[in-house]
Amino acid sequence: MLPETQQTIELAKTIASTLGTPWQYVPQDEPYPTQYIVNTENRDAEISVRLDYSKKGYVALSGSLHIGKNRQYVEVHETAADGTGWYKQTVPTITVRLDRGIAAVVQAIKSRLLPEYLRILVLAQKKVASERDYHSKVRGILNRLAPLVNESTEKLQDESSSLSFYHSTKEHGSIQAYSDGTVSLELHSISEEKAKRILALL
Repeated sequence: MLPETQQTIELAKTIASTLGTPWQYVPQDEPYPTQYIVNTENRDAEISVRLDYSKKGYVALSGSLHIGKNRQYVEVHETAADGTGWYKQTVPTITVRLDRGIAAVVQAIKSRLLPEYLRILVLAQKKVASERDYHSKVRGILNRLAPLVNESTEKLQDESSSLSFYHSTKEHGSIQAYSDGTVSLELHSISEEKAKRILALL
C-alpha cells in the first residue's frame, strides 16, 4: 500500500471519529486513494476524502451523489429563486490545510461542505424516488397488458416503458405505457374486423 493511501485511510478514520455520530468511516475492499465516510442514518450521504495532489499538504473533501442504480451519479437541476431558469446543482468540493489540525478540517466540513451538499442531496433523493415511482407505474401497466398479447415483461430492462409483440398471422405492434395511466398502441397488419372493434371502443 502506498504511504499516501495509508495516510488517507487514517485521516478518514480520524475525521469520522471527530465528526461523531452518525458519521462513520467505511473500509474498502482495495486500498484506493479516495476513502469514504458515510452517514449511518442516511446511507445516501457520503463524504469522500483524498489528499489534494495539486496542493501539497491539503485534504480535498466532497459530497457524493452516486445514489442511482448501481451507484450511478445523479445529476440534479433547480430553478432560480424567482422561478426562472433550470440550473445544474454542483456539490461543493473544499480543501483544507492539514497542518491546521483535524478540528479545523471538521469545522470546514460542517460549515463549508455539509449545508450545501445535504441540500443538493435531498434534491437528488427526490429525483431518484420520482424516477422509481415512474418506472413502477409504467411496469405495472405493461405487466397487466402483456398477457393480452401473449407476451411477458420478464426480459425487459427495468427502465423499459414499451413492449413489442408479434403474432404468427403477421399481426404485430407495440404498447407504450405512461405513468399517468395512459397507453399508446401501435398496430400493424390487423384485419379490418379487428380494427372496427378496436375503433368502436374509442
